[in-house]
Amino acid sequence: MPIDLKQTQLRQQRTILYSLAIGGTLSGLLIWSITPFITQNKTLRYLSLIYTALAGSLTCFSSSVLINNRRIYKALDSSEIDDYLHQLATEQFRQQGYWENRATSANVNPEMLDLQGLPENLPISGNGKNGNLHDPEMLAEVSEAINEGISDSRIIQNILGYKGRYYNEGRNLLKQIKNQMETEQNGE
Repeated sequence: MPIDLKQTQLRQQRTILYSLAIGGTLSGLLIWSITPFITQNKTLRYLSLIYTALAGSLTCFSSSVLINNRRIYKALDSSEIDDYLHQLATEQFRQQGYWENRATSANVNPEMLDLQGLPENLPISGNGKNGNLHDPEMLAEVSEAINEGISDSRIIQNILGYKGRYYNEGRNLLKQIKNQMETEQNGE
């Protein structure tokens, strides 16, 4: 029997057992509590007590099976999560391979690539293209952006190239650049 079929059967078994436990408890409680108010017939009242006892037994049995199979259900949930993560990783690997193939193929026509709106020098590692305070081109770009009133976050992301988890490093670099610019202005 295939594993998927067994997993499906285990899921159905768990659902049925939960339904029996909840349904037995609620129906037994409802019939047991309502019967004295509806009728004074002793036969019906005894039948309601018997039904409640049977429903309670069903609930106990269902709960017992659920508890005994707890490890199996936990493993099933864990395997479903692992399968999902494996699927995501496989898809990401496929996409990465696809784009690497496209980027490294000799038949790539540069005119077909849409590079508008991207900075000229994108950082390869994602940790900023210029971490040097003495780079005159970078300093000129940053000072021009500051004079134009561009926000710090745009300067950090678009000019310095610090994004994601490296954003704080870019913020620190921008503070250093601003301090350096202030000292140069005060010194003149």
